[in-house]
Amino acid sequence: MRRRLVIWAAVVGLAAAAGLVGPAAPALATPSHCFEATCDNVALSGTDCATNQLVWDDYVVGTGIAIQLMYSPGCHAFWGEVQEPDGDIYGTLFAIPEYGGTEQILESGVTTNGALETHMWNSAGHSVKLCRSTTVVADPGDTNSFTSQCTGWR
Repeated sequence: MRRRLVIWAAVVGLAAAAGLVGPAAPALATPSHCFEATCDNVALSGTDCATNQLVWDDYVVGTGIAIQLMYSPGCHAFWGEVQEPDGDIYGTLFAIPEYGGTEQILESGVTTNGALETHMWNSAGHSVKLCRSTTVVADPGDTNSFTSQCTGWR
């Protein structure tokens, strides 16, 4: 019996060496992983950050109209989602550095086909909020109005 196993192993080894055994099946593509600063300006699609996503804060304007500040605890990253079925709306992700400083725009865009999803941004080191506006890319402050609304600061 042992001799048969040795012969079988030799045959399989020769077949592999001769290229008669095909290559191993390719592994399935898996999403990449980012963490904190390596998530900056990275699109959510193609990463595994959405697998444990949380709605950090949201503001519902009306039917099908909302803004959501999203967070991935596994990636330590934020991004914004704006839904607006009836037209072009500005979506802007604002940030303030951790130890104070000037408010800055991390990313701004206009809804396409009723939605906008910003890139991800590192959650460490600054506070963020998401705003939507019908007119301009600007922070309306802490008061929501008919033309501009924001989530709270995180």
